Amino acid sequence: MASNVPADDQDQLESLAFTFVVGDIFKTYEALERKLEEYKKTHYVEFCKRLLRQLAVECLIDTQYERFRKASLITTELASVASEAFNIHFEQKLSSLNDLLKYWKNGKEVAIHEVTSDDENFVDSPDNEVNNQESSASIILLWFVDEQVVRQVLQDNSFIEEYKVECRPEKIPSPVLDEM
Repeated sequence: MASNVPADDQDQLESLAFTFVVGDIFKTYEALERKLEEYKKTHYVEFCKRLLRQLAVECLIDTQYERFRKASLITTELASVASEAFNIHFEQKLSSLNDLLKYWKNGKEVAIHEVTSDDENFVDSPDNEVNNQESSASIILLWFVDEQVVRQVLQDNSFIEEYKVECRPEKIPSPVLDEM
């Protein structure tokens, strides 16, 4: 190699170049170790990172554990809200959740929209089983409560107020009276 640089200076340059390359490799190794430690602490994998006009953009992918934890929090709250509903509404909410699960298992996407009783396609209780539960509930309530109050409760799904409840002994079957 023909060069105008003296031999001592040439050795120094080669030494500096070697230090520079080894230093870069060492810095890269340290960076990888930092990334590994960060992953062990947060369980996040850095997907991509780029600088745009000195603005850092990061894309993080959640691990399966993190996705499971987030879904568990939401489903726990869903179960709590569904369990607070009464008979007919509970069955409807449970049916909706079962449908959602069925579609997701089959790999289908589901769109959810709010249904109000003013919608022309709104059906309050489509199942015959639910209708049978409602009619048996009205018969049982008729034994203990005024018919008008029963109709109001079944239509409005409101609570029975104590001052509107009237017990008619003549309407209570004798086996029930014997148990009292």
